[in-house]
Amino acid sequence: LAEIAARRGIERLPLTPAFRDDYARRGERLHFPVNGHWNEAGHRLAADVIAEHLLEHHLTAGGARS
Repeated sequence: LAEIAARRGIERLPLTPAFRDDYARRGERLHFPVNGHWNEAGHRLAADVIAEHLLEHHLTAGGARS
């Protein structure tokens, strides 16, 4: 998917590094062991990373893209 996005000029935000760093730092599971879907902590972390990215790049509602 990363290659396809790059070819089409679509910005993407990889979350895997943040998930790995958070798990290494806190040791809290971010996925359900049964199916690999994010649990509450995983959703929270993803939301935080995405929000930070949106704010840093001025991509919030009413803001101009830099």
